[in-house]
Amino acid sequence: MEIENQFKDSRGFRGEKGSEAVASGVLGMAKASRNRAKKYRSFEEARLFAAGLNLQSRKQWRDYVKGTNAGLPVRPNDVPAHPDGIYKTKGWQGWRHWLGTEKAQEDQLA
Repeated sequence: MEIENQFKDSRGFRGEKGSEAVASGVLGMAKASRNRAKKYRSFEEARLFAAGLNLQSRKQWRDYVKGTNAGLPVRPNDVPAHPDGIYKTKGWQGWRHWLGTEKAQEDQLA
């Protein structure tokens, strides 16, 4: 077995030279087309949906996204599973804001 003709990928698997480029190209194209196809509702509309679920934490949101919260509606395709990344520059202010659990400013002063 010639060492020069082999490589190790990030998981430690060995393969032939050249197959890494092909594999990463195919995966890259699949990911790009998947991301391109996503069209999310506006931040405010999505935030109102999330707040209406009455979830109290990021962990509860993650459980909801995974489908482990019985009794709640299925997450619409136009509401992102990872809103902190999607809305990072479009109004994201944190999980409490997203879930509608932040206290009003006058409540914090009392």
